[in-house]
Amino acid sequence: MRIRKSAISDGIISTIPSAPTPVWRSLSLLDKLILLDIYPAREEPIEGVSSEMIFKDVTCPEKVLIHKDQLMDYLKNENIDILMTMGAGDIDRFIQPIVELLEKR
Repeated sequence: MRIRKSAISDGIISTIPSAPTPVWRSLSLLDKLILLDIYPAREEPIEGVSSEMIFKDVTCPEKVLIHKDQLMDYLKNENIDILMTMGAGDIDRFIQPIVELLEKR
């Protein structure tokens, strides 16, 4: 049985300009990426940095770019074995709702 690895990411703008490995390269190692809007994490916005900028370069087999208000509805139909959330934003607010959703399965 193959285990599907997925990640949800938000608020990672602060890692983009100075990262030794471009963030899209690391995200490309996933089976699936669920990318949310990114935004500044306690710093000034960086002109031209957007979710679309990362999304277009990610080469994982499956990827989707959605708004955070669509996340829970989207996850209801996903076959999830491993789900990782990461970000410097408010992604932590989704942890309990995601746990509850997965426990109902």
